[in-house]
Amino acid sequence: MRKINQQAGKIALYFAIIGVLWILTSDRLTAFYFTKEETFNHVQTYKGWLFILSTSIFLYLIIKKLFEKIDQRNIDLAKSLLRYRSTLDNMLEGAQIINFDWEYVYLNDVALEQGRKSKKDLLGKKMMDVYPGIENTQMFKHLNTCMDNRESYKMENEFAYPDGAKGWYELSIQPVPEGIFIFSYDITERVKVEKKLKVGEQRLIEAQRIAKIGDFVWDVNSGEVTWSDPLYELLGYNKKEIVDFNKVNENMHHPDDRKGVNKWLTDSINSNSDELSPKEYRLIRKDSKIIYVITQGRIIRNNSHPVKVFATVQDVTEQKQAEQSLKESEEKYRNLFMNSPDAIFINLNDEIILCNNSFKELMTAKDLSDIIGKSPFDIFQPDIHGLVKERINKVRQYEEDISFHEEKIVNFNGEEVDVEVHRSAFSLGEQMAIHVILRDITEQKRNREIIKENRRRLETLMGNLPGMAYHAKNQEGWPMDFVSDGCLNLTGYTANELVGPNGCFYGDIIYPDDKEYVWNTVQDAISKGEHFVMEYRIKKKNGNVHWVWEQGLGVSVDKDQVHVIEGFVTDINERKIAENELVEHRKNLELLVKQRTRELYKSEEKYRGLYESVKDGIVHVTMSGKILECNPEFSKMLGYSIEELKKQSYRDFSPEKWIEIENEIFENETLKRGYTDEYEKEYIRKDGTIFPVSIRMWLIKDEDDNPKGMWGIIRDISKRKEYEESILNLYKDLEIRQKQLESANIELEAFNYSVSHDLRAPLRAITGFSQILLEDYIKDLEPEAQRLGKVIQDNSEKMGELIDDLLAFSRLGRASLQFTHVDMSNMINSIYYEATSNEIREKIVLKVHNIPPITADTKMMRHVWMNLISNAVKYSSNRDEIRIEISAEQNKDTVIYKIKDNGVGFDMRYKEKLFKVFQRLHKPNEFEGNGVGLPLVQRIVNRHGGEVWGESELGKGATFYFSLPKKHV
Repeated sequence: MRKINQQAGKIALYFAIIGVLWILTSDRLTAFYFTKEETFNHVQTYKGWLFILSTSIFLYLIIKKLFEKIDQRNIDLAKSLLRYRSTLDNMLEGAQIINFDWEYVYLNDVALEQGRKSKKDLLGKKMMDVYPGIENTQMFKHLNTCMDNRESYKMENEFAYPDGAKGWYELSIQPVPEGIFIFSYDITERVKVEKKLKVGEQRLIEAQRIAKIGDFVWDVNSGEVTWSDPLYELLGYNKKEIVDFNKVNENMHHPDDRKGVNKWLTDSINSNSDELSPKEYRLIRKDSKIIYVITQGRIIRNNSHPVKVFATVQDVTEQKQAEQSLKESEEKYRNLFMNSPDAIFINLNDEIILCNNSFKELMTAKDLSDIIGKSPFDIFQPDIHGLVKERINKVRQYEEDISFHEEKIVNFNGEEVDVEVHRSAFSLGEQMAIHVILRDITEQKRNREIIKENRRRLETLMGNLPGMAYHAKNQEGWPMDFVSDGCLNLTGYTANELVGPNGCFYGDIIYPDDKEYVWNTVQDAISKGEHFVMEYRIKKKNGNVHWVWEQGLGVSVDKDQVHVIEGFVTDINERKIAENELVEHRKNLELLVKQRTRELYKSEEKYRGLYESVKDGIVHVTMSGKILECNPEFSKMLGYSIEELKKQSYRDFSPEKWIEIENEIFENETLKRGYTDEYEKEYIRKDGTIFPVSIRMWLIKDEDDNPKGMWGIIRDISKRKEYEESILNLYKDLEIRQKQLESANIELEAFNYSVSHDLRAPLRAITGFSQILLEDYIKDLEPEAQRLGKVIQDNSEKMGELIDDLLAFSRLGRASLQFTHVDMSNMINSIYYEATSNEIREKIVLKVHNIPPITADTKMMRHVWMNLISNAVKYSSNRDEIRIEISAEQNKDTVIYKIKDNGVGFDMRYKEKLFKVFQRLHKPNEFEGNGVGLPLVQRIVNRHGGEVWGESELGKGATFYFSLPKKHV
């Protein structure tokens, strides 16, 4: 535009010069050359036309030249604009032009991609129509300033995409003739990285605090020492305090370690190494507490001269204390090991590497060195070496304990000793060792065999007696404490029906006409200290009346002369019938014999049906194991026909590994006591499959009491084993899930704790700056700004309280419980005065009943009562009279504490929200709070093994309960 004005000015100047020259010279020249008046007038007329013609030609030539230049410049400008447009179109950054009417007149592809809109959506459209509400943003204020004042501006702006996603852009806003030009550069990734770096830096600092690690930089020349924030916290100093090497050396290095530390530093600096080797020593904190630290780092040199030392300082006090505790614990357990009454040795790679004194005595060795280095197989009886090796391999393979089982060892005197052996695997360095415990059970086994034999004889005797042995109280009805199995045949009642407080009294089944006689006979004999013998009738369970014979004796069991009677009752009904009817019914004797014979046949048929239909296998074998007889179920179980089985021995379908074990059972149980306990083994079916079974065997003897065969009951336990394995797998899965849950809880608590700490720094900044604003600039602020500043400050303080509560809530997941005796009554009274002011206490009626003390964590119990009492006062504050009642009640297993108020209460429909974090049942403007108190109470009570719950009705107050296990009371 300036050049056009200059050209126009030149033309006007030329035209003015020509006009002035023409006016000044044309008349004089005409008068000089044309002296005649007539000629002069004609020339004057033509002179005017000549001037017009010449100036027109001159103007034409100048204007033509000017427009030729303008056309050339327009061509050059078009080319320049084309290059300019091409450059903008191919830029990697966004470019857009907005005219003075706020319409988009140009956008390159990058700008369209950044805005995620098409040209159709933007070109020619006003910015305010495309992005409603944009005029209220900070970015628009800068755009408007640039548009009005033609000032450039640079800023970073967060942008929300139409799909809801967000990104960050660096904007450069420039004034252009068309309006404003916006250059946008996507910095989303950079912002994300910066945020991650900031979070990483905070986490590093937090990690140092958690790990109790600080760092420092020591300027060797000046002696100046710069500490990190965690190091200030570690040593208890204020960040404003100036620290140098002399202060550290004189005030912080422990006097006993100072010389060694100085020598270590001097040697390290004077050496050629850049490494500051680790050094453990003691430091004295500002609070005079002594801590152990390990310091290590690097030495920075300039031309081999030390300049600075960078080092980390780690607090290892807890490790040192743990090492000392470990040393003491090791000594303690070494003494326990060496002096244990059980014989113990350690097996490593089939070699005894350690044993205790009891093992030395068991082996009759003179010294422990006589045993160390020997193979563990050398101490066991040679016959069981294979079994011992199998058990050792099982422990190594599955790393599981093998509970106490019987084995035999041979001591140095050559004597065999019966022992119980327990083996368990444990890691010794990188190797697997076996911990072996042995108990001498020689005497125990001898006594056990005697007891077994006596029990067998007693059971055989009791089982073969033709009647019922009993032990009864000498009271009305004679309640039974014990009856033998013969009671069923004698009375029709089982032992369970006759024994115990709920059993049928024996006196109730004595025939009514005989009761007085029986009672008098027994009492008379007891008074004389004699046996009683009598015959009388009883009424059996089926209603039949039978004659019985009884003999017994009264027994005194204590000094109060409370007697019991013991005796034997047998059925003599047949004998009595025979005696009474022998004469009269002699002719019917043959008929009775035939009748008994028929009954025997029926009985035989009944038991034969039972034998063939029972679901367990039954087999009759000779002493050598040959099968004489079996039921169909045993045949079905093995897949052989009964005829095929009669040609075999039971050993033919027993796996080889069970032969030796079963021979031992046969020798130790079957032959010695006539039967075996139920034991498990495996059988091989005809098709070759192996399946588990449980077996019980009974010995059969002839008339001379010589063994002649055995009966066995065999049960297929395949399904039971499958169930056991399934249950075991479910239990293992449960353990895995429990560990995962514990790990997740630990991570969640750590996350909550970290987040709460990370919120503190920005919160302190907000609180501090808002306080500065209100204190230093309050005169410059409008009333509304002052109010908003106060709102910011108040909410920051509330946020701080919320973070403190959240931190307390998080710490409960990690804090260990310190159980001590707690006087709940004193604690309640103390907390009541802490939680209330003198003014509010004037309207409170507090009633505390007899509250039992507990064993619990004192600090955590204070949290519980502080929250419950504060809530009771807070939610009753709108009452003219506040009534609070605290009581407790006990049941068999727990103590339940109760606090009741007359406040506003709550709707029981929302009781599930009571103990959830940040959940509140009242509006903040009604009652202050942050929703952390009751969840905190619940977590504390749960950690003590108790429960907490609440009951209420709107407008009628609330009652909260919490229970604690009675084991803590």
